[in-house]
Amino acid sequence: MTIDQLNKEMANEINRLPEGEMGEVIWDDEFFVDIPEFDDFLEPPDDVITNAPENPDDDWWNDYRKSHPFLLGLYIPMQSPGQVILFGRNLRNFYWSLVRAIRHRVPYMTKQDLTAAWLLVQMHTHEHELFHYNINVLQEMFGGSYTPKIEEALAVAWARVKIQAERSKWNTQIGRMNGLFYSLLMQLAFAYRSYGYRDWVLYSDEVRFKPALLDYIAPNNYARLQGNGVDMERLLYGMIGQMDKGYVERVW
Repeated sequence: MTIDQLNKEMANEINRLPEGEMGEVIWDDEFFVDIPEFDDFLEPPDDVITNAPENPDDDWWNDYRKSHPFLLGLYIPMQSPGQVILFGRNLRNFYWSLVRAIRHRVPYMTKQDLTAAWLLVQMHTHEHELFHYNINVLQEMFGGSYTPKIEEALAVAWARVKIQAERSKWNTQIGRMNGLFYSLLMQLAFAYRSYGYRDWVLYSDEVRFKPALLDYIAPNNYARLQGNGVDMERLLYGMIGQMDKGYVERVW
């Protein structure tokens, strides 16, 4: 499955929900019966899998998912192309668990708001895994290796930056969604408890993120270049998110 196919499935699921006279979604508690609690998703393990086989088969994937039943995504570093993996069923369950937790605090939800909320949840994980790929490329260029707790915190912070940038565009679905719904969704979706992930708050804005990214990548002679007036923080930050090829993307 591709991300576009997953998005289409979720759009169809949202569109089947019943509506009231004013376009508000009408909830049936039975809808949420089999959905896990959103707390179940807030302690993920480090999700860069450095010891994965070069071409994992179905048995490997099934075993991995059984061992990590609430994992939303992972990244397998380059041996051949890097692999960005999203777990579609878990993303769906995470999304509906968040909606269930929020719905009584936002009594008027439209299908448009729910569709935007799904895109936000998808970005929450997709941008996180793409960040790992971008770092993998930079480390192939400049050296260095995966340091789990720092990189996971930076990846979470980066995903938030990307969502906030989308929110700032008035003509996007996330930009137009109900403000209270957006705020509660961001609060709950990033309430990680895992060490590393939860430390995104240390890098929550560009002022703190940029120097942390530079220290993490630490290109050769970057201190000397900075001393000569080269804005290394801006240069390196500008490279993140520019690498849109060279990896394989899958939804399991």
